[in-house]
Amino acid sequence: MTNTKLKKLEELTLDYLKKRPFHNLFILHEIDIKDSKLGGICSDLTLEFKEILLENGFEVTLHCSLVDGVEIHKLLKVQIDGKEYEEFFLIPFVSKSEEEILKKIENRFVDKETYPFDGKLIYSFIHEDTFYFIRGDKKFVYREEA
Repeated sequence: MTNTKLKKLEELTLDYLKKRPFHNLFILHEIDIKDSKLGGICSDLTLEFKEILLENGFEVTLHCSLVDGVEIHKLLKVQIDGKEYEEFFLIPFVSKSEEEILKKIENRFVDKETYPFDGKLIYSFIHEDTFYFIRGDKKFVYREEA
C-alpha cells in the first residue's frame, strides 16, 4: 500500500511542478499577486499543492523550514502509513502552528520578510525530463539519465 501511495505522491508532485514554476518575480517587482496560475513563491505553491493532496486522500501538514538560518521556507509534510515525507530542508524541532504559518503567508506582501534571495532572481521549472534552476546569475540544469 505504501508504495502505491508514495508513487501517487511522486506523480502528483511531478505533474504539479511541470505546470507551476517556482519564482520570485512578483516579489522582485512588488506585485501583490496571489493564486496565480503562473506560479510563484513557496507560499503560493505550497498552499495550492496542499489542496491537491488533500483532495487525493493524503494526510498533509503545513511546515516551515530554515533557509540560511531563517525559518522562512514553506513546505508540506505528508504522512503515509505512519511515515513522514518532506523536502530535504532543515526543519526546526518545534515548528510553528499551521495558523501561524497561514497568517505569515496571508501577510507576506504587508509584513515584508527578508528573504535569502532578496534582489536576486529565483526561477525553477521542469520541462520534459529536465529541471532548470536559476538563482541570481547562476543557472543549473539537471537531466534524468537514461
